[in-house]
Amino acid sequence: MGILNQLTGQIKGKLGLPQADDEPQGPPGGLLEAVVALASSTGGLSGLLQQLRDSGLQEQVASWIGLGENQPVSAGQIHSALGEAQVSDIALHSGVPTEQAAASLAQFLPKLIDQLTPNGQIPSEDNWQSEVGNLIEGHLFGGGKDSH
Repeated sequence: MGILNQLTGQIKGKLGLPQADDEPQGPPGGLLEAVVALASSTGGLSGLLQQLRDSGLQEQVASWIGLGENQPVSAGQIHSALGEAQVSDIALHSGVPTEQAAASLAQFLPKLIDQLTPNGQIPSEDNWQSEVGNLIEGHLFGGGKDSH
């Protein structure tokens, strides 16, 4: 197993997502990289969050950033918010069907955003990618910002 696969596996474990060996239909290995690419193409993390808010997911996004429980989001909501082209790009990058990509994003995004905003603050555009790097290294997975 390569180092990138190991790091992705560690992130999945810390986020409470199934590992590839545990569940074949679990989140794809390239999902984190696909989300970083998506955020980069939408104006950074703030741009991605704004796109989700603009699609009607204001309350969910606020809960992921805030200090309380994360509100869930469905695969359909993610698909509607991001659009066919972006979900298809993520699916292609991750090597999974579009439906699975949307479902994985619905599980993954709330937890990822929660971990990237431990104090309820969105990292600056200059720092958000390094924060993702810190996640990969495991520096921000000391139990999260709340008890969920």
